[in-house]
Amino acid sequence: MLIFSEQTLHPFFCEEAKEMINRLRDGEHFERLFDKHYYDKQLPEIVAYGQKNGLLHRELYTYSQYTLTRLESKLSSAASVIQPAVFSAVGLIVLLVYLSMILPMYQMIDQI
Repeated sequence: MLIFSEQTLHPFFCEEAKEMINRLRDGEHFERLFDKHYYDKQLPEIVAYGQKNGLLHRELYTYSQYTLTRLESKLSSAASVIQPAVFSAVGLIVLLVYLSMILPMYQMIDQI
């Protein structure tokens, strides 16, 4: 956490690490550091279980893989909704451009 608190590239991580260090110095349990609304609700339980069995790194890695899979699934379902809408919009624009070029020609043919 000291590395995160000293970096300046991502201010959120810097401030969060400083706050975590202060809370740990005050004697708060490590798993309680993740009881904030922007962390997943399961994270404190995962951290507590990992500390209990001495394999915190493995539990966090497994949880990260699970979270990544869940995120990819949500993005895939969102893309399956957005993609047809975007293709339809592009198709409509192409059709309108085509009609804007062809209709004046037909009007000229009618005048002849």
